[in-house]
Amino acid sequence: MADKLDIQNFKERRIIIGLVTSAAYLDRVKKLWQPEFIEAPELRRIGQWCFEHYTKFNTAPLRQIEDIFYERARKGEMDKAEAELIEIILTRISDEYETDLPLNIDYLYEQTVAYFQSRSLAVYWEKVGEKVEQGKWKEAETMIRSYQPLTLDTKLEVIVYDVSEWTEPPPHRQWLLGTVYCRGFTTGIIGPGGVGKTTLCIAHGLALATNRDLTGDVVHHGKARVLFLSFEDDIAELKRRVMAAMFAHDIKPEELKGRFFCSSIGRRHGKLMAMERGELSQGELVDTVHRLIKEHRITQLFFDPFIRVHDVDENTNKQMDAVCEVISEIAQERNVAIGIPVHDAKGTLEAGGSDRGRGASARRDAFRLNYTLTTMTQEEAEAFGFTEPTKRRGYFRMDSSKTNLCPPTNAKWYQLGSVELENTTSRYSIGDLIQIVNPWTPEEGGDLNTIATILAEIDAGMGEGRRYSSAGSARARAAWQVVANHIPDKDEKFYRGRIKHWVGKGLMYEKDYRALGTGKEESGLFVRLDRLKGLKRDDAEDLEETP
Repeated sequence: MADKLDIQNFKERRIIIGLVTSAAYLDRVKKLWQPEFIEAPELRRIGQWCFEHYTKFNTAPLRQIEDIFYERARKGEMDKAEAELIEIILTRISDEYETDLPLNIDYLYEQTVAYFQSRSLAVYWEKVGEKVEQGKWKEAETMIRSYQPLTLDTKLEVIVYDVSEWTEPPPHRQWLLGTVYCRGFTTGIIGPGGVGKTTLCIAHGLALATNRDLTGDVVHHGKARVLFLSFEDDIAELKRRVMAAMFAHDIKPEELKGRFFCSSIGRRHGKLMAMERGELSQGELVDTVHRLIKEHRITQLFFDPFIRVHDVDENTNKQMDAVCEVISEIAQERNVAIGIPVHDAKGTLEAGGSDRGRGASARRDAFRLNYTLTTMTQEEAEAFGFTEPTKRRGYFRMDSSKTNLCPPTNAKWYQLGSVELENTTSRYSIGDLIQIVNPWTPEEGGDLNTIATILAEIDAGMGEGRRYSSAGSARARAAWQVVANHIPDKDEKFYRGRIKHWVGKGLMYEKDYRALGTGKEESGLFVRLDRLKGLKRDDAEDLEETP
C-alpha cells in the first residue's frame, strides 16, 4: 500500500486538485473527460465524484469532496482498503485544495490536454495487449491497423466579461519577499562578476526562511521553504557562504530546520535543457528539480547561475526561449518563486538598463521580474562623500530593470562585508574570510548627503536611456518627483522650487540629447557631478525653506 500511497504521477494529482477546486476548470475539462485517462483508480474515482457534483450543482465540490467520500463509503461503493487509501489521499492533498492561492487554470488545462492525449494512446495499447493475451490475434491486428490518434476538440469559446459584474477583487499576487520574488514567476538578478549576486540571493533566501528583514524587504507569508541549487560552487564552498551569512545575521541552525536546503549540482546531474544531435532536448535535471520541490515542499527556488543550468547557445533566441519555458513551467506547475543570478553582458552597465544580462533577449523577455546590481560609480561615491577612491567597490545598488508585475522601485543600496569563519587549523591560524551583504543607506543627519543623493539619482536618469526634465509640462520625466521621494511632507511648489534653485546655482543644466530607448531627441537634465564636491554646509539649508 505504501507504494500506492506515494502518487508519483504529479500531473494526475494536479488534475484532480483542479477538479476539486475550480468550476471553470471542470467546465473546460468536461468535453475531454474519460475516466480511463486517469491511471490511478483512486484518483479516477475522485474525479468522477467531482463531475457528478458539478453536473448537479454547477460548482466545484471543494471541502464537500470529503462529505461525498464519507457518504459513498457508508453506502459501500468501495471496499475497506480502497476507502482507507482515498481517505489518506484526500488528507494529503487537502492543504492544496483548501488554500486560497489561485489556480492557473489556463496552464493546467494545456497540461491536461497533453496528458490526456498521451494516456489515450496508452489505454488503446493496453486494450491491444488484452486481445493478444486472450489469443485474439486477428482482432489485435485489426486494432493496430485501424488505430487513429485521439484528436481532442480543445477549441474554447471566447468569453466576454461584463466588467460591471466584477464586484469582488481578484486574488492577490503571491509575493514572497518585497516585490522581488513572486510565486509562479521567475526573477533575474543581473550583475557583473563579483558584484554580490550570489551573496544577495543567499541573504534573500535566509530572510524568507526565517521571516526576518535581512535585506530591507518585507517578508509577506511568514517562514518559507527555500531550495538553493548552486551550479558553480561545490558543497564545501556553499556551506562557507551560507554559514557566513548565518553568522552575520545571528541565525541559529535550528531556525532553519526544514526551511533552507542547499545542493551543489554538477554536470553528472544533467541540465534543464541541452542540444542532442542538433535538436533541443529537455534534460533529466528537470525531473530531479520537480522531485526536490515536492519532497521538501519548496516555495522559493534559486538556480545559481543561469549560464550553468543549460547546455545550449545563450545567444540564440529560440534555444534561450526553450530554456526559459522549462523554468517557467517549473514555476507555474509547482507554484514556486524562482530567483536566478544572471551574468552581465560586456559594455557600459547602466543601473536598471533593460538590456543588461548576457545572451539573447529571449531570457530578458521571459523573466517577468529583472533587477540589476551595479557597483557604486566614482561619481556616486563623491556624491556620498567618500574620500577613499576604492571604498566605493564595497557598495552596490539594486534597480528594477523589468517589473511587469509591479511599478518600478527606487534603487536599494547594499554594503559588502566579510566575516571570519571559525575554521582555523594548525596550518591556518585565521579562519576563511567570506563575503556577506547588508542593506545600506547614507548616514542620517547629513543633509548634504540628501542633496547629493537626489542629484546623483537625477543624473542617473530613468532607465531606457531617458533623463529627467525640469520643464513645467513634464509628467513621467518630472525631476521634482525625485526630490519628493527623498524629502517627504512638502508640496509640489517646494519640489519644483528646489529643481529651479539648483539649476540656477549651476549644479544642473538642461540640454537636448537623443534617448537610447526611443531614438528621439528631447531635452533632459544633466548634473555637474564635479561640483558636488564643492557643496557647503550652507547648501543644506536649501532643504528647509523655499526660495
